[in-house]
Amino acid sequence: MDKNIGTHEPPFSGNNNPELIRRMLPEALARALSIVPLGIARDELWIGATKVLSPIDLSTLEQGLRYPIRIFLIGYSQVIRLQAQLYNQADPRPPSLPLEVLLDVLGIEKTLLTRGQLSPETQSLSQVFYKWLQDDQITTAQWSQLMSMVYYLPTKDIIQPSSINTLAAFLDIDPALRREVQSYIPLWWANHTLFIGISEPDQINKVQAITNKWPCRTSLIVLPEQLLKKIKRTHESRGLFAPEFRDEHVAEALLQLGKVTEEEVQAALTLNRRTGETICNALSTSQPDIQFQWLETKARLSGTTAIHESDLPGHFDQILEALFNILPYEICRMLKVLPLNFMNEVLVVGLAKLHPGLIDILSEISGYPIETRLMTDATIIGRLAQVQFSESNLPDYKIGIPQINSFLETSHMVQPDQIQRI
Repeated sequence: MDKNIGTHEPPFSGNNNPELIRRMLPEALARALSIVPLGIARDELWIGATKVLSPIDLSTLEQGLRYPIRIFLIGYSQVIRLQAQLYNQADPRPPSLPLEVLLDVLGIEKTLLTRGQLSPETQSLSQVFYKWLQDDQITTAQWSQLMSMVYYLPTKDIIQPSSINTLAAFLDIDPALRREVQSYIPLWWANHTLFIGISEPDQINKVQAITNKWPCRTSLIVLPEQLLKKIKRTHESRGLFAPEFRDEHVAEALLQLGKVTEEEVQAALTLNRRTGETICNALSTSQPDIQFQWLETKARLSGTTAIHESDLPGHFDQILEALFNILPYEICRMLKVLPLNFMNEVLVVGLAKLHPGLIDILSEISGYPIETRLMTDATIIGRLAQVQFSESNLPDYKIGIPQINSFLETSHMVQPDQIQRI
C-alpha cells in the first residue's frame, strides 16, 4: 500500500486545534482538491479525500504546506460535512451557473440549445444529454462531465463513483422494480435524493411509477447501455437481504437455555411450515413473554445488544428528530431502521435484521460508521409512525439545478480566479 495512504481510522474526534488546522490548509485549496484536513498526528497532517491524490498533487501539496501528509479515503458526504464544520460554512453548496456557461466551459456548441432538442418541460436534461451523445454531438467525456455538473454528483468520473458498491444493495429493495426493469442501477445518494441510472429512456415512466411510491426522493439518469453494463460489472453488493442465521437457531438456543421445551419448539416449527407464521409468534401462544427472550437471545447470537421499547427514554422523539439530520427520515421509513444515538462520530442504529448490505447503505448515506442494535420491526415502525415529520423539514435543495463551481475547481478545468470572473 502507498506509504501516504492511511491504514486505520482517521482522527474524527476533534481533539486538534481547528484554528491551527484552518491556517495550515486554506479553505480555497481544500475545496479545489475536494479534501479536508482531519488533524495532526505522528508529525503528519492527516487529510480526508474521496480518492487517492496523484503523486504530483501530493508532492505539490506537501511542498506548499511544508508538512508530510497522510491521506485517508473517506466518503464524499463526510468531506462536504467536515469542510462546512471546519470552515464555518452555513451552506457548503456553491452557487449555480447557467447551462449555457457549462457548455461553453466544456467546449460544446451552444447551438445545441437552439436546435429544438432542449425541452425541460417535456424531458429531463439527462435524456437531452443522452440524445446528444447518441447523435455524436458530444463525446462520452463531455457527457460524463455534464451529468456530474448538472446533477451535482459526488465525482467527476461517472463510471466509478465510490458509492456504487455500497448502494448496489438498493437493487434488492423493491422486487417490483427488479421484475419490471432489467437495466438499472443505483448510482448516488446526494441532496436527499437517490439517483438511479437506466439505459432505456422508454422505461422512465415505468420506473417512476414504482419509485414514486418510495418514501425517499429519486431522480432518474439515462445512461448509455454499454456504460451501465460496465458499471454493473464493477460493483459488488453484499446484498441488502443477504441470509442471516435462521430463526431455528434462535429457537434451539432458547431450548438450550431452558426457556422453552422440546414439544413447544416442535409445535412452533410445524405451525411455521404449515402457515408461514414466524417461529417466535408461534412460541408466544404458549410462552406469552417469549418475545423479550427471543430478542435478547437473537442479539446475543448476533454479537450485538437488544433494545426493547421499554429501553427508550421518555424524550426519545426529540432525540429522533435531531438524528434525522444525520440519517434522513425517509430512508429510515424505507429501510425500516431507527437511529438511536450519535456519539464519538459513530451513528447507533436499531435494525430488525443485521444485514451487511443494509449497514453499508446506512453508512454511505449518513457519512458515518454504523454501530447496530437489534430491535423488533414493531418497535421500529411504531416509533417512526409517532414522529410528525414532513417533506417541509428537509433542506431546500434544488434538485437538478447546476451546481458547478465545486466541480470546475475539483476537475482543474479552470482556475478558481477564472470561476470568479464567469
